[in-house]
Amino acid sequence: MRKMKDSGVEWIGTIPERWITTKVKYFVECLDGKRVPVDSSERNDGPYPYWGAGSITDYVDDYLFDEELILLGEDGAPFFDKTRPVAFLINEKVWVNNHIHVLKPFSTINSKFLVYWLNNVDYKSYINGSILNKLTQSNMNSISIALPNYEEQSCIVGFLDKETHEIDDAISKTKQSIEEYKKLKRSVIIKTVTKGLNPNAETKESGVEWIGRIPKEWNVIRFKFIHGITNTGESIDKDFYSENEGETVFYMAGAAPIRTTYTEFPEWKYTTKSDLLLARNGTPYVYLPKERAAYSDHVIRVPIKKDYNKTFIRYALQQSIYSEMVEIVSIPTWSISVWGEQLLPMPSVAEQEEIVCYLNKKIGEYDSIISKKEQIIIELEQYKESIIHEYITGKKEVLNGRNH
Repeated sequence: MRKMKDSGVEWIGTIPERWITTKVKYFVECLDGKRVPVDSSERNDGPYPYWGAGSITDYVDDYLFDEELILLGEDGAPFFDKTRPVAFLINEKVWVNNHIHVLKPFSTINSKFLVYWLNNVDYKSYINGSILNKLTQSNMNSISIALPNYEEQSCIVGFLDKETHEIDDAISKTKQSIEEYKKLKRSVIIKTVTKGLNPNAETKESGVEWIGRIPKEWNVIRFKFIHGITNTGESIDKDFYSENEGETVFYMAGAAPIRTTYTEFPEWKYTTKSDLLLARNGTPYVYLPKERAAYSDHVIRVPIKKDYNKTFIRYALQQSIYSEMVEIVSIPTWSISVWGEQLLPMPSVAEQEEIVCYLNKKIGEYDSIISKKEQIIIELEQYKESIIHEYITGKKEVLNGRNH
């Protein structure tokens, strides 16, 4: 085992005795002065990538650079999410705007090693909290880096390229599997809420494209005849909630419900046992509160009439909206009148309850599988982050293609 020493930088920790601790500015030329931002209305379509804060944001008809460079986010990049890169190695004709640094590595450093390093940096040490996620040129130049000799840099890069490729491939396949299960889950829901549980039932045309044929005894009904809403409540100037973890469940459009410490909601801002919650803005989503909860002005509380099973209505209404997304995606606000026009397949209450029992069990099984696969992705990403850190800081060694 080789001897280690303190790097002098807390987030780097110990490094091999023969490595040096230095600054990024001594190994790159900053070409930020050559960047040119172009307003979207003034860009002409073309084959050349137009780079923004942390990605290609457009393609244009001209370029500023045509050489091997490292692009490092300046502002708006995901500096605190280790699963997403902030530094990119490019070697093609590109146009770059003023939201990403342009660095030309010197021949004394392996460019890919530097990219691995820049994607591993603890940016809390370099980003001023008063400037929202902005890595200034001065702070960028002061980024600490631990370096072995060029030969060892190349050896580390070769090893990490192979290892991270295998991890990324596993993550990609797992994500693909998750998407397949999500499609399967939706297909089961659609089939069950439109066809029921009896495969031999006599059917008829529903007259609604997404529903198709339905059992002969079923009906099709607009959602406005199912809910018992008379108004959408009063209007308030702000959402009543605290960012601190607490007891009250609080629903906001476009986000998972949170628990808040705020308890002084107006009484009409709480759900009852018969309620569904509908997103008023953003992605149209139907929430099914499982306990008494409060909700924001961006959510509509809708009581479901007692002659209907609200969980069945939730399943059917969500599929109705999904099926019409292409036609209604431009709607900026999902008023109760928009929701109310959705056509839903409707069996008897007894059959609704049977369908809900079946779907809750089946969807629960799929959700469990999806959850386990999502956990696998988290673990793979954490493993990837850890091996990159361990090898580029020298805590583990690569020699002649072998790791130690």
